[in-house]
Order: sequence, then C-alpha cells, then structure tokens
Amino acid sequence: MKHASILIERLIGQTRAIAIANDGRPVSAFLDYDQDTSARWGAVSAARIRSIANDQGGAFAELESGEEVFIPAKRLGKRTEGEALNVKLTAEARRDKLARAEPFKSNGGRSAIERWLDALPFEASTIDTTDAPNDVIEAAFDEITAETISIPGGGRLHFSETPALLAIDIDSAGRSGKGRASDRAFDINRAALSEIARQLSLRAQGGLIVIDCIGPTPRERGPALKKVFIDGFKVMDARKLAALAPSPFGLLEASLPHQRAIRSKLVVADGKPTQDAQLLSALRDLERAAATDRTARFRLSLPQNWNVSALDAEIHFTGRLAAKYGARLSIVDAAIDAPQLARHDR
Repeated sequence: MKHASILIERLIGQTRAIAIANDGRPVSAFLDYDQDTSARWGAVSAARIRSIANDQGGAFAELESGEEVFIPAKRLGKRTEGEALNVKLTAEARRDKLARAEPFKSNGGRSAIERWLDALPFEASTIDTTDAPNDVIEAAFDEITAETISIPGGGRLHFSETPALLAIDIDSAGRSGKGRASDRAFDINRAALSEIARQLSLRAQGGLIVIDCIGPTPRERGPALKKVFIDGFKVMDARKLAALAPSPFGLLEASLPHQRAIRSKLVVADGKPTQDAQLLSALRDLERAAATDRTARFRLSLPQNWNVSALDAEIHFTGRLAAKYGARLSIVDAAIDAPQLARHDR
C-alpha cells in the first residue's frame, strides 16, 4: 500500500482522524481529547530525573507537566538523580502503565497529529478536514472498541485483552469451504491474519500477542502464515512486528512495541467506555443533532458526579458550542448514570 486518504474530524473537545486504504477500510487512527493533558507519543518535553531504580531497570522522571515517566536503563546513560534533561516519549501511558521516554537532544515542534502523519509508512493521497461529526470516522472507532470483528469471506475474530497480553481467537463459524481440512484451515488463517494485521495497526495495540489459529496447521505452512501476517502489517504500520510461525498447538506468538494509547482512552479493562469517551460521544451526538436541525434547541444532561462546571472549565464547551451553533444548546447536571440528549424547544 503506497497511498491512503486521510480524514480528520475536529469537534468541540476532541480531534479524531483515520487513514483509509484504497479498499475503503481504515488502517490507522488518531485520537486527541482537549482535557487529556498526558504526554503524547513522539512529544519532546523538559524533564527531571527524580529517582534511579536499578532494581526496576531504569529511572523515574517528572515531565514539566508533572506527569511521571519511566526511562529504561539502556537509554539512561550516566545520568544522576536531580538532573534536568529533554526526553522524547516512546510510549504513551495506558491504564496502570507509566509512559516511557528516552533522553533527546533537541526540542520538539510538531503537533501530535503531525507526528502521527509523519510516522505513517505510506503517503497521504488526500487530506480532508471536517468540523462536523463524520459517520466514516465513527464507524472506524466502533471497530477499535469492538471485541469481535468479522473476517472477510466469513468467520470472526475475538479479541481479549489482559494485563499480560492480547489474545486473539480465530473462529471459523459462518465460513464455508471445500477440499481438505488443512487447506480450509490455511485459507481462513491467512484471511484472519491479514485482518488481524489491519486491526493491530488501526487500534495501535502492542505488547505480547497470542493468536489461536484454526487447525490443523501443518508445520510446512507455518512460515507462509507468518509472512502473510508480517507483510500485511508493515505496509500499514511502521512499528517492527516480530512473529513466530504457529506452534504445534496452533498458537502464533508475536511482539509489537507500544507507542500510542488509543483503545485504553476509549474503554476500561472490562470493555466499558471510559468517562472521557462517554463525554466526547455525548458532545458528538449534540453537535450532530445541532447540525441536522439548525433551529431546534437541545439539552444534554450529564451525570451529576461528572461536575459540568469543572468539565466546562477544562474544555470550554459552552462558549465554543454557542459560537458554532448559537445559544440554543445547553448542558446541565442531572441525577442520571449516563449522558442523555433531548430536544428542548420552548
């Protein structure tokens, strides 16, 4: 894949973007929340080493924003506690994992979305920007949070994320085929691994990955499956994917560096949406309603424990919505568990 089209959506409180391949499917995504002040992958920041933990294989440093990051010992050099330095983020924080960084000599200057575009292993054929909610981008982010994905030609993939690894099960249900069992298994495994490569790139997931392939998986066909997986991934994502051919038990193991944290910003460990994701989804729904009916009034009610005033102080959504759609939208606290949007004409 040499080219892809880029679609960028800039809304109140959030920026999302996707890269779309020639077949119309998304292969990479970008996400930025205005209220999320955590350091982004590739960003350069002033920092100070707070403690060197040889027993943990590195040092803990504090960015100028106050965020704590971990610097691996092999990148640390002969630096000492209290020393000031510039660092470059090599992996964003995710759930209970600190961000990772390495010393960096120069200052940064590129924005987060520019760094994402720079890192893509293909050229952008077009770059289109919209200030309205986009259904194509919405569908791509639905894919990112889905735990089950269809395989082209039939079958499903089941994703299960644990603190230690990402497990992916290939399910042949709904896929028909003729010939020997090993030939049918090879066909679905090949299609599944191509789709898994796209999903890993789109979701920006990394770490240890274990894929349960359909059996039987003859040893002589293992290298071909490994090649399909690695070759399919590298045209979509610049990270270096290491993989082994399926074991006698049909397990294909792979390792992929962590860089950007997208999925952990969208869902918590049990797959439910994070509060930030719920808030930004509600704001997208409000903008979609306001753009669809340009005379109606709408009220977005948010759970009381979210504290609308504090959120507005962070994102300034009240004034930005009024400037964009007029004084016909309101956001209020309510005794509810999840955001509720309703038409509120007088």
